[in-house]
Amino acid sequence: MINTWTDTKPQGDAAELRIAQWFLERGWTPHKTIGKVGYDLRLTCDVEVKHDLQAPETGNAAIEVSYNGQPSGIMATALASCSGVQRITLGGQP
Repeated sequence: MINTWTDTKPQGDAAELRIAQWFLERGWTPHKTIGKVGYDLRLTCDVEVKHDLQAPETGNAAIEVSYNGQPSGIMATALASCSGVQRITLGGQP
């Protein structure tokens, strides 16, 4: 028996929803694409970017975790940090 696109579409849609939920739980915002595009989901998230001018000299990186008593930086968003010409990507949410 040959499965057609219409036969397998419900399973594909369910898989997309599971993946979208996985990203949503980690702080990303999934957007379902419509029409003829080369992908199914577009993802957006907040990213805090820091440029540490001292890191190349000291070998250390300063990571902000709160500001005025509120979570910030790596505690509130994904964090991307760069020092000099190197890009350092750190974890966090997402």
